[in-house]
Amino acid sequence: MMTKSRLEGFTDGILVIIFTIMILEFKVPNSSNITAILKQFPYFISYSIGWLFLGEAWYNHLYIASKIHRVTHKLFVINALWLFTTSFLPLATAWIGQDLSARGPEIFYGLVFLVWTAAFLLLVFTAILDNKKIRKAARGRGSSPNADCPLFNQPVCHCFSRSGLAADSYFCPTVSAGHHGLANSLYCWSNQC
Repeated sequence: MMTKSRLEGFTDGILVIIFTIMILEFKVPNSSNITAILKQFPYFISYSIGWLFLGEAWYNHLYIASKIHRVTHKLFVINALWLFTTSFLPLATAWIGQDLSARGPEIFYGLVFLVWTAAFLLLVFTAILDNKKIRKAARGRGSSPNADCPLFNQPVCHCFSRSGLAADSYFCPTVSAGHHGLANSLYCWSNQC
C-alpha cells in the first residue's frame, strides 16, 4: 500500500518537472536590447496563467493529501490520471504562447484545461468518498467521529472558480461556462459534506 508521503512526493516531483519545463520554454533573446524580450510577451501571459492554475491546484492537492487517512489504489490511479493530464500543460502553454489569437491553440488549450479540471474533480470526489468510507469504518470501531467532514473545510475548487475562469474566458470562452459550472458544483457539494 502506498503511503500519503509517497503519493505527495511522487506528485511533487512530477509537478516540479512540469513547472521547470514551462519556464524553459522562454528563449534567451539573440539581442542584448531590452525590447528583444518583448517578443515573448504572449508566452509570458500563457505561462503566467498556467503557473497560477498549477500552483493553486498543487496547493489544493497538498490540502487534500493532508486530510485523507490512507491512499487507496483507486485514489493513486486517479492521481496518476490527473498528473498525466497535467503533463500536457507545458505543450498547451507553449503553443498558445506563440499566438494568443490563433484558434487551434485556443481550442487545444481549452480542451487540456477542461480534461485537467475533470481529472482533478474526479480526484477530489474519490478522496471525499474514500475518506467517508474510512471514517465510517473508524466510527464502527468506536473511534472519535471528529468533525463532520475534515476533508474539505475550505473550497478546493478555488483554482477553478477564480484563476481558472479568468484563463478560460481569455483563451477559450466556449469552455469557460462549463469550467465555471463544474467549479460551482464542487464547491456546493463539498460544503454539504
